[in-house]
Amino acid sequence: MASVKVNVIKRDNSDNYYARWVDPVTFRERRKSTKTKIKRDAERFALRLEKEINEGSYYDLSKTKWADFKERYETEVFPGFAEDSVVKANLIFRHVEAIINPNLLIQVDADAISKMVKELRERGLEDVTIKGYLIYIKAALNWAYEINMLPSVPKFPKFKRIREEKVMRGRPICLEEFERMLDAVPGVCGEKQADSWKFHLRGLWCSGLRLKESLNLYWDRED
Repeated sequence: MASVKVNVIKRDNSDNYYARWVDPVTFRERRKSTKTKIKRDAERFALRLEKEINEGSYYDLSKTKWADFKERYETEVFPGFAEDSVVKANLIFRHVEAIINPNLLIQVDADAISKMVKELRERGLEDVTIKGYLIYIKAALNWAYEINMLPSVPKFPKFKRIREEKVMRGRPICLEEFERMLDAVPGVCGEKQADSWKFHLRGLWCSGLRLKESLNLYWDRED
């Protein structure tokens, strides 16, 4: 965490001095009344506050909001992602919000993650897909921990080894290969069906769903 500087200011609507600084977690400006009209006392207050912030005793990391974390992750980490990775990360964050619905970042804990895995399985997602989702979530929480937005990273559930017949025998296709696949769709399916197949393929590409999972996906059913 970068060193924080606390300044003393005077507001027009108050006789007391205020301490002002930039929140190292949210990057928003913060103000706190020094509860004194005497500038020297206010400066002493600001120095004490500055020391507490920089030593880590002022902020309770357990109160970091999910929205603040997400905003910083999107602005600081997403720019380094490929476009498709951003789409997938956003999809995973939506799953977190729909299933865990965290107000605080710390609510994305081991218990909540375990329940999320259970819910995703009940929705028909296979462990291979879910495990891929958890990799994104763990990376995001590790980042939050490294920049002091989270006091610790929760434990993640372990998956039993996937049976031999379910192990992927090929490799993920690259973007160029995917684009060539889209270009080939009209010749395989015909112009009339091309748009619907391209839509389906893009959904598979962005979501990480397996073919069987995608065929069980509905927009108008809650189950």
